[in-house]
Amino acid sequence: MTSIQKSAGNPSIDYTVWLLTESGNVFVMLPFSIILLIIRRTRKIGMILLILLVLSSLITGYVKCGVDRDRPFLDWLGSELPFEVEPDSLLWTDFRTNQEMKNLFLLFKKSGFIVEREKDITQNIIRALELLTPYRKRQIKKHVPSVIQGVFFII
Repeated sequence: MTSIQKSAGNPSIDYTVWLLTESGNVFVMLPFSIILLIIRRTRKIGMILLILLVLSSLITGYVKCGVDRDRPFLDWLGSELPFEVEPDSLLWTDFRTNQEMKNLFLLFKKSGFIVEREKDITQNIIRALELLTPYRKRQIKKHVPSVIQGVFFII
């Protein structure tokens, strides 16, 4: 283990580990499987890989729902809400189109929910994201390998 730790920072090893890690990504495996499916000699393995991708996605979805683990305890560092939220209330935010929001509120109303307060916070969210951008850039430069940092700075 110590020899592995000593090799940290070696660009060739870092790239090799990164390639091995990313090769299991579904966005890499899907095109690879499709290419194998197109080539006549590898059609069978391509089909097997596609079937395995679908099955593993389904199994992962069910396993994630079935695993019961406690959420980590995190201290709330934000400001308090300017109003009292009752224990049986639902405080909810979402970004949807206007038509989707109208449909959603109709569903809420049909379900028996009562909208006590509604406020458009889009500008607050945009401002918060603008304030967080410098911090995120520093964190990316600090923790992400320089080879792939450009992916995060596309604007």
